Amino acid sequence: MNISENIRAKAKENIKKIVLPEGEESRMIEAAKIIYREKFAKLLFLGKEDKIREVAKKYNVNFPEEIKLSNQKILVIWKAMLKYITA
Repeated sequence: MNISENIRAKAKENIKKIVLPEGEESRMIEAAKIIYREKFAKLLFLGKEDKIREVAKKYNVNFPEEIKLSNQKILVIWKAMLKYITA
């Protein structure tokens, strides 16, 4: 087993969430295809949903419901609210 396979195997044992802050970039779409296919993490894309889907379409990627898409501005507001509430 090579290093990459070893990392993936360990990740599958303890699945975490990965936030992709550059969700509108093709390299993130390509990474998501691999991560989703191999099921070693849950995904959250940040960016404009329509732009993310547009880029994904160019690479023949359809996002299933398990992959979450989020408008970055909404996440920033949510974090600020959470910080205020928990302070």
